[in-house]
Amino acid sequence: QVRFTIIADNPKVEIPLEVDRLVDNQKVFLIRHPVNKGVCEARNAGIEHAISDWILFMDDDVVPAKDLLIKYTEAIKQHPDEIGFFGDTIFPKPFNMFTRGLEASVILTFFTIGQKMKSVKWIPTPNVIVKHSAIGDTRFDVNFDKFGAGEEIDFFLRVYKTTGKELQALHNAPVYHDWWHNGKRDYARFYRWAGGFTILIDKFPEYTFYSFPNLVETFILGLLVMIPASIYLHSFIPLISLIVGLVVGECSAEALNMVAHKGIAKSVYAVGS
Repeated sequence: QVRFTIIADNPKVEIPLEVDRLVDNQKVFLIRHPVNKGVCEARNAGIEHAISDWILFMDDDVVPAKDLLIKYTEAIKQHPDEIGFFGDTIFPKPFNMFTRGLEASVILTFFTIGQKMKSVKWIPTPNVIVKHSAIGDTRFDVNFDKFGAGEEIDFFLRVYKTTGKELQALHNAPVYHDWWHNGKRDYARFYRWAGGFTILIDKFPEYTFYSFPNLVETFILGLLVMIPASIYLHSFIPLISLIVGLVVGECSAEALNMVAHKGIAKSVYAVGS
């Protein structure tokens, strides 16, 4: 039994006549929201209206491998007791300073985490399929940003808490993702992600941990020590030492980080080539 459900989350969008004439509320359904409710509400509406045994989440900015559904179907038949599977999301090779910076910062790690881990408690939504019964009454939390930021982590962690089972990695079910904004420098997306992650800290304190201070925190802590030292010594040497030390330390750490992840990056691009 195949049917199609279209969620129109933009109340001003014009539905093409070719699509509108197919809507019969039996095989083709159209749900139009009176206001723009955002990604969480749109996904929830899709879940509520779905009748399938499995739900595939795939973002609108990816191109799936031609046999993606076949690979997922094979995995489901071979492992019917699992609650879900996820594949890699492959980015192109970096081509400018910004995209190389994204690779160096390992901000893309969770898109190909399946190459390092066999199973995970959560995964972003570009490429993951979940058993409908495992989702149950779990829905995306509408308190997260309308454009999406951390809501999938929250969603899948709650599914994990309900089922006690993790999502399983597949290595033969990739989707292909272009660079955001064609690789042009833009940080708004990552600021938004960070904002969503702050909500997660309060919701899941059991997964939080203390880490070493980052660059800004180290600089502030260093000022608390070096300013009194400079006043006491009547010299700027302590402050200069702090700045030089932070620059050298940060550059060295990032250089080691790039070396450590170079092999991983090469393997990721090889999958996508």
